[in-house]
Amino acid sequence: MIFNKVPKRETLILALGEALVAVLICLGYLLIGKFEWQVATGAVLGGAVTVLNFLFLAISVNRALDRIIAEGIDKDKLNKSLEDLYEKSESDKTVSGETDVIGEDTDGEASESDTHDDAAARFANENAGKLQNAVKLSFIIRSASMVAALVLAFLTGWFDVIATVIPLFMQRPILTVSEMLRKEEK
Repeated sequence: MIFNKVPKRETLILALGEALVAVLICLGYLLIGKFEWQVATGAVLGGAVTVLNFLFLAISVNRALDRIIAEGIDKDKLNKSLEDLYEKSESDKTVSGETDVIGEDTDGEASESDTHDDAAARFANENAGKLQNAVKLSFIIRSASMVAALVLAFLTGWFDVIATVIPLFMQRPILTVSEMLRKEEK
């Protein structure tokens, strides 16, 4: 894989958040006097399915990008785009007379990350349809797998339905809170 970056930090945060949710679910059931071992197994199953779904999403997006790149990104065209963006940013600075703009280095040159961000945005725009189709297929497969795993789990009677479903809805809140806390630290 070219894009082999698995979001390790986010996965770890999600796993820890799901563990906390599982503990809170068990405590909630204890407080209302309805705790059974199926509650604990259900909470663990829901958290595990959520974390695995997140990992599979990251892997499928990476594979989709790899496929699109393998199908034929012309590296000369990509390098030309980067050069054009760099030259455009230089000419824009000269025309406008700007010398100290966010995104520029101290010597007045456009930062390399800005140029790469522009090239990445252009690449995404040119290949949006291909990426969407690949990710949609992944979504269908991941969703079907989650539903199948949960249906089988419920049919065994080893898992509490509510305790299993609650963690499935916690992925976005956990990652949102973690991102907010990270921004506050900076």
